Amino acid sequence: MVSDPAELAFGHALAMLGDPDAASEVATVALRRAGRARGLVLAHARHEAVSRATEDPPVDLASIQAMVMDLPALAATLASTRPAEERAALDLRARTSGDLAALGEAFGTRPTAASDRCNDIAESWEASLDPALLAFSGPGDCEGLAEVLSGHDLDTVADLVAVAPAARAHAEDCTVCSDRLRAMASVRGFFSDTNAEVPPPVREVSRVSRTKRPSAKPPPLFPSDALARKRRQPLTPMRLTAGLVAVGVATAGVAYAASRDSAPGALTRLTRLSKTDALSIAAPAVTGEVATVAVQNPTDKAITYRAKTSVKWASVSPLRGVIEPRGSTNLVLQALGTAPEGNDRATLVVTTGSGASTEQEVMWTLEHPPDLDANATGCSVEVNVVEEGKLTSLVLHWRDTADHEVDITNGAEGYEADLTPNGAPITYWVTAVDERGNHARTADQVIAADAC
Repeated sequence: MVSDPAELAFGHALAMLGDPDAASEVATVALRRAGRARGLVLAHARHEAVSRATEDPPVDLASIQAMVMDLPALAATLASTRPAEERAALDLRARTSGDLAALGEAFGTRPTAASDRCNDIAESWEASLDPALLAFSGPGDCEGLAEVLSGHDLDTVADLVAVAPAARAHAEDCTVCSDRLRAMASVRGFFSDTNAEVPPPVREVSRVSRTKRPSAKPPPLFPSDALARKRRQPLTPMRLTAGLVAVGVATAGVAYAASRDSAPGALTRLTRLSKTDALSIAAPAVTGEVATVAVQNPTDKAITYRAKTSVKWASVSPLRGVIEPRGSTNLVLQALGTAPEGNDRATLVVTTGSGASTEQEVMWTLEHPPDLDANATGCSVEVNVVEEGKLTSLVLHWRDTADHEVDITNGAEGYEADLTPNGAPITYWVTAVDERGNHARTADQVIAADAC
């Protein structure tokens, strides 16, 4: 999960509204109300973004006559037709990166209820929207899909939406096309791919909000989920026996149905398989701030690809290329200086020319020593320090005829301490230690005997 509250709030608002200015306003409100609590920041950003998004009338898919240029543009248009609450839910799940506690807090409900709601929405999007992407991508090597698409105009979004039900019905009984649907990047995947640079004013609000107490939580995204509570039934021997019998009957029914239905899509309908991708990615090898990831092409044909990371503070190189049949290539990820301190995660996303997408999570443990600067005016030393966490030590050291040190306190004008002259030249420096044990030290500076 991205650890920067400003990036979380602004990214979510931008995905929902598509307007950087409006996203900045939403992120500012969320940060001022939630302080630095990441889950609560997302909750307030979600509430503000959904409120603004619902002010506009819903888009009628059948009336969209815009020309389709590429998959991302088509996916964005398709996503815009769904209710704002659904778009918010899927984007929140993408930004919390599997952290159910954060997802539940952002939803304003129990983590399991939030996860179940996201799964239901994702299934609905896959069934109603993704077949339009399949139609746009063309029949490929499938003669059956070519027959379905023949005679249809596929130039506008409305055209693709009109043929999507037929494409979906075909894919349910076609192994080739059902596999293509699983391997393709989905509409929800394109929709959540929003990680723009956070504007400086929003960053400033985030810094100011660091010491503020969070405000009350906003209303839940789906009030019915927050109110629903399943009444637990005591587990009696009779209920246990009935449950075991039901499981046995259901298992036998699935096996019998699978044996009767030999159509290509039968097993797909009975079991929900996880999506597979044309390329495979090995586990990353991390050394310091650099991670190396091997990407393999298991097919018998060359595959073009493009690579990106899920966060702005991590880069990947090369950004695109070609992997020969049965070959592999190494991608290098670099955690930049803007990466947050601590245990950080980023997702490497590799997309092929056909739209198949493969992901691999990369984890770093990054340490940032405090950023120190000290200047003396007379005998008073003013210290500027920037630290992402907490300081455990900030000390002024000096040497004249002996060694001295004094703790630096945070006064009304900032961090400052006074030197004690004894008529000799003074050499002074400042040290700092943060809560993670990172040390920082300024360079030695000399004050003449008569200057202090």
